[in-house]
Amino acid sequence: MSKKSTPTINEQIAKKSEELTQAQMTQTNAHSEYVKAMKAKSIVSEGETEKIEKLNKLMFDHFTTYQNALEDAKKLEAELSQLVAQKYLEELLSE
Repeated sequence: MSKKSTPTINEQIAKKSEELTQAQMTQTNAHSEYVKAMKAKSIVSEGETEKIEKLNKLMFDHFTTYQNALEDAKKLEAELSQLVAQKYLEELLSE
């Protein structure tokens, strides 16, 4: 029988930190793309409804991605904080 190893607290912290970094990068990139689409929309004439519709869809998609990444980042920050507190407690109890 193979024993499944449980990740150490340091490994869990490293994994959550990486996940948080990825969520923050997604958030930043989505915001940047949203702003680009918004600026592009500002230079399109009102009569170009097809372009405006495409840009509105892009803006909506990027905003949704941004919001989801923001929610993920907040959740991951809380989880990471909990892991750091757990590590601190374990270190205190081991002294």
